[in-house]
Amino acid sequence: ITSIPSNLPLFELAIQKSRHPVAEWVALHAQPEDLVTVRVGGNFTYSSPSRSSSNRDNVNVMEQSQTKKKNLLFIAGGVGINPLFSMIRQWHEDFSNGKIARDSKAVLLYSGRSTKELLFLQELEQMAGLTPMNFRIMTSVTRQKPSTFKEMRNNSETIPGMKHISIREGRISSTMISSARKWIHQTKSCENVHANDSFTALSEESDDEVHFFDLAFVCGPPGMPEDMLNILLPTSEESELSFVKSENDVYFEKWW
Repeated sequence: ITSIPSNLPLFELAIQKSRHPVAEWVALHAQPEDLVTVRVGGNFTYSSPSRSSSNRDNVNVMEQSQTKKKNLLFIAGGVGINPLFSMIRQWHEDFSNGKIARDSKAVLLYSGRSTKELLFLQELEQMAGLTPMNFRIMTSVTRQKPSTFKEMRNNSETIPGMKHISIREGRISSTMISSARKWIHQTKSCENVHANDSFTALSEESDDEVHFFDLAFVCGPPGMPEDMLNILLPTSEESELSFVKSENDVYFEKWW
């Protein structure tokens, strides 16, 4: 699901064409006015303050704690962007409507094999353009042809046509997460913020104070969530390198 509650009674699905029975049916056989059954489950959710305030008697402890968090990290791999895109849309709507603190910030780290496989870039760029001091996006590509990548970059650290979406080669790493954390906790402000200003420049800054993301949401192919958890929350011997305070602050989506 990529839509948000305010879109109801309509909701949007992003389906990757595959041989999976459900995905194949939706991509190749579904027709307008076909009837389907929708089943809801799982706890990989972003809890909107507006939802929590209107359903206080039914809000569980996890949701209550989520609504108090101000600094969020979203990590997506491939089609794992789908549920995160929905969460980011809801966060952006809440922020725009003044339902969360004005100093709240969110970062999306998004990896794909090539730029052609990165989804929702126009929509993400628009949201970042409306809230440049509060929402940033860093993408990475793992199988882009070096010549194509170099030509595309053309001495720029943003995707062509995108002012607020930076791009790098390789997988999402601790260096990328560290740069995102430094941007989250920067105190300086400026009128015209570019993607390369908010990440690359900050990655060179030194900061002796330890900062954490309040919550991290991770969705990606098999193995990626576990890899990201190992980076976000290393072993006790390396606890000073942690990006979150505890495993309870990291939420995963696994579809396998």
